[in-house]
Amino acid sequence: HAKIAERLMAKMNRDFETADQIQLILSEEGVYIDDRRKVWRADGVRFVDVSEGRRFRDPQQQPIHTGPNRPYVQSEFSTPFLTQHEERFDAIQALVQARAAMKVERRYSEADATRDTLQQDFNVVCDDRIREWSMGGSFGHRNDLKRAQDTAIQSRNYSRSQFSDDLQLADISIDDLQEKVNQRTRAKSERRYAES
Repeated sequence: HAKIAERLMAKMNRDFETADQIQLILSEEGVYIDDRRKVWRADGVRFVDVSEGRRFRDPQQQPIHTGPNRPYVQSEFSTPFLTQHEERFDAIQALVQARAAMKVERRYSEADATRDTLQQDFNVVCDDRIREWSMGGSFGHRNDLKRAQDTAIQSRNYSRSQFSDDLQLADISIDDLQEKVNQRTRAKSERRYAES
């Protein structure tokens, strides 16, 4: 409760950087806050924001295609292209769209290789949640914070719930079971889905 109160005080004092840092620490501990509804949860499950992603892009606020297969666009927070490098835009956009097609076709290894090419050759990061790409990797403070939270969550190991019943199997210990869960997590992260 103390950290949540500290974060609230920071927000009230308009110290948003401190509030965001506290939120990141809390999320690493599995505590999530929904400021809109003024509730928090500590069960490791994030609140779902159905309005995530950009819904409007142009100055007249006309809606754009918002489905899961909408085309990727350059983030407004992307590092601008220098005049001498503007031809790179078309190459980047082609690679980003090719990667999206590979993912739809479940060619994940190729999509990962293309993602790596974008990062290494162009310093471009794709955010699949909001369907944007950014040279330099920034998608605005709010989305960058969400990306940091997602990274923190993905790097966490599974742990036994405090509400879990006692293990009734004589031939396997809690430690052995935890190791099996960890092996499954590693296999999933390495895309060895059949093994996981």
